[in-house]
Amino acid sequence: MGHEPWRRVIGTVGVLAISIAVVPAASGAAAARKATPDRPDALTVTGVAGPVGVDPDGVVFAWHVVDDRRSAKQTGYRVLVARRATTDARAADVVWDSGTVASAQQAFVAYGGPPLAAATEYWWTVATRAGGGALGPFARPAHFVTGLRAGDWQAQWVRPGPAQLGPEQYTYVRKDVRLAKSPIVRATAYVAAAHKYQLWINDAPADTGPSFSYPDEQYYQGTDVTRRVRAGAVNALGVLHHWYGPGQGRPESRPGLLVEIVVVHRDGTREVIGTDGTWREHAAEWRAAPLRNDEGDFQEHIDGRAAPIGWAKPGFDALSWSPVAVLGPVGTPPFTHLVAQRSRIVEQPVRPVSVRTLASGAVVADYGVVVAATPTVSFRHGKSGRTIAMHAGFLLDPDGAVSTTRGTQDTDMSYSYVERAGKQAFRPYTYLG
Repeated sequence: MGHEPWRRVIGTVGVLAISIAVVPAASGAAAARKATPDRPDALTVTGVAGPVGVDPDGVVFAWHVVDDRRSAKQTGYRVLVARRATTDARAADVVWDSGTVASAQQAFVAYGGPPLAAATEYWWTVATRAGGGALGPFARPAHFVTGLRAGDWQAQWVRPGPAQLGPEQYTYVRKDVRLAKSPIVRATAYVAAAHKYQLWINDAPADTGPSFSYPDEQYYQGTDVTRRVRAGAVNALGVLHHWYGPGQGRPESRPGLLVEIVVVHRDGTREVIGTDGTWREHAAEWRAAPLRNDEGDFQEHIDGRAAPIGWAKPGFDALSWSPVAVLGPVGTPPFTHLVAQRSRIVEQPVRPVSVRTLASGAVVADYGVVVAATPTVSFRHGKSGRTIAMHAGFLLDPDGAVSTTRGTQDTDMSYSYVERAGKQAFRPYTYLG
């Protein structure tokens, strides 16, 4: 888009307006700026801004051209990739300079330099040109962190849960690790699981990840955990693992978990912590429950009295827990191939628009819309052994209760929770739609 000229009406004849266009002269700096495009923006790698865990052999770039000149069109670009944020093509940290490429392509531009290192942070930038003119300024550098090739993994596949498979199983897996004292500049967790995992670090949830992959095309997910680990201290690493069992829309697979955390210190050293036979496991507090529907999904019945309180805190006593079974290194059947996951589920809190207590004493939280979510309920004064029944639904019955018979889509959206004494929270694992 070009600048519209100023217009001043200097006379009229009937209904005819006569105007003279008065165009202000551009300053020298403005004229120079207009000779080239502006710096590109909206930089992405594999379609994501600032991704973590990118396949190091599948890096592709995209950007938006910023050029407000009339009919401007990109005719060329130049991409730089470096180990630090820079727009200087002569910098020693530059690992690839594409040179000026005559092309209108702005997406799916493949990296063309030497092989990228695994589990490493890189920065990249791009400049564009229009017509036969010069390149404009480079974009503000954007970063990405590579994932792991099959030969890069040091972690081993482990098999959470009992040897005898039930309909489904929930299992805690954990390990304490003391990290070196040098300040941490970056820490990245790479996790794969069949079917699903929750990653916890130092008693706080850090990530939740893949489900329903075919075992020979198993996804792994990369997550920045720099702010969650502590240098010079014991760190608790834990996973709440869920194997769903067979069901509609998912491969049966078998229980499997793979965790590798790469920690980079300011002094240049790297520490790698991975799942192996030193990790320990314990059955979680989920109990056998009836099916929700005919697709193989189960209700969640949770016994809060059986929860291992503090399991994800450093120093937790896990001596009574069992060593987790080791399946083998990456490539071990049935998990014969790993794929870097590009997109991920993002969770955020949603609060009800109204909360009412019925004459029966039941509490109804109404969210006003249909959401895909897991309900979280806090109990301030739990009574050991008391069972709390909960129902989700789409409609209310005439008495104001959540209907368990209308609009259910043939799904029993019930939960139950057995309290322990004191303050606690009910947190189911699987969302309902």
